[in-house]
Amino acid sequence: MDTVHAVLENIPLEQLSQLLHHLLKILINRLVFHKFSLLGKFLIIVFAGKGIFIFNKEQYAGCPHRTSKMEKVSCSQSIIEAKLICAYGFSLSIGRKWILNEHGSSKQDCEYKAIFRLLTKLHRQYPRLPICIIMDGLILKWPIQNQICLYNGEPIIV
Repeated sequence: MDTVHAVLENIPLEQLSQLLHHLLKILINRLVFHKFSLLGKFLIIVFAGKGIFIFNKEQYAGCPHRTSKMEKVSCSQSIIEAKLICAYGFSLSIGRKWILNEHGSSKQDCEYKAIFRLLTKLHRQYPRLPICIIMDGLILKWPIQNQICLYNGEPIIV
């Protein structure tokens, strides 16, 4: 694993993301995941990872943070992830968006905005893929449902 670590350390994250996208497109085009579809649509679950990393101080510019009543600042890094669901609990990550503050912005980024960015990215990468998006009912509000339907998808509320 030392060799794998050494190789992965030198590959930019963007290239790894492009490689994953390319490999998934090949598998989808070869109908590998077709038997796992529901009524001809692929099941994709979108979930929010709250506080993947938690810091006592700001690790980078724009790190999302929270200030307590005692004026203690805690920073955390969250993510929105989409996974293609297959049989027997097997799943593949097909997209993710980090919840990040933009430089100079006074408002915090949130899951709601990140979901729109993730849906746009999924539609750009897989424009003709028939999908069923499974989401938590607390997040899946009308504008998000509308966006999913606009991208030829079906929302499922859990």
